[in-house]
Amino acid sequence: MVDNRRLLMGSKQLDKKCSEGAMTSPGLVFHADFCSDLCAQSKEGCTRITVAKDGYCSFFTSDCSETTSLSGAVSFQVKPFSTRAVYDMTDCADCSAGLKFIPQTSGYVLSLEECLLSCSRNPNCEGTTYYYDGFCSHIGKPTNAIDKWKKICYKKQSPPPTIAPPTTTPPTTTEPKRPCEINNGGCDSKRTCTEVNGAAKCEDCPAGYANDGAKGCKGLHACSRVSELMHMACSPREFTRTRFSVSSISPIPPVM
Repeated sequence: MVDNRRLLMGSKQLDKKCSEGAMTSPGLVFHADFCSDLCAQSKEGCTRITVAKDGYCSFFTSDCSETTSLSGAVSFQVKPFSTRAVYDMTDCADCSAGLKFIPQTSGYVLSLEECLLSCSRNPNCEGTTYYYDGFCSHIGKPTNAIDKWKKICYKKQSPPPTIAPPTTTPPTTTEPKRPCEINNGGCDSKRTCTEVNGAAKCEDCPAGYANDGAKGCKGLHACSRVSELMHMACSPREFTRTRFSVSSISPIPPVM
């Protein structure tokens, strides 16, 4: 148990208990200052208290001129609160019946007197509940002002959706066609196209045809073919009347 004598200021009597003017007392309290506050607020005329070593709080109406010995006790005079005439001490359950908690003006204070004074300054406050840890709870009639900001909730934002980067299709590269792949390189269809140093070259025309320029083909005349065989000059007119005598070739009968 904390030595209450070190927590009190002013004229006091140590190891003494008042023996006259005893009145209804609160009994065990958590702190000597709370015993003093309760006496100061008492409407029954409490003027002096004795706090025993075990924390028992006793009220007295006398000036405590007569005392008895009580080891570890301290007795001293109490000055009444200005709120003594305004508030009546009552049961906590009865005090809050039909009333609502006022969060806006409730909070921690240093003393019971400060708790009562803060309620007096609030027109909506009808009473208080003072807790041993110093929390002062204001209660009052339900109003719109009291209902506001009763509670508020915050929630973390969801992470933004992951957006995939746009896919890019590489440009399609078309291999250029080889010279001979385009219209046979410009060669006649009877001539084979050969690529030489990146350029088209037309091979010779097949048998029965003669090259016509660098790319074309032309058909050979019958007389021309015979002339080529006989190694002789020949024309269509001469071909009808001329006989040939070649040792390796039989005479050709006249053409009728």
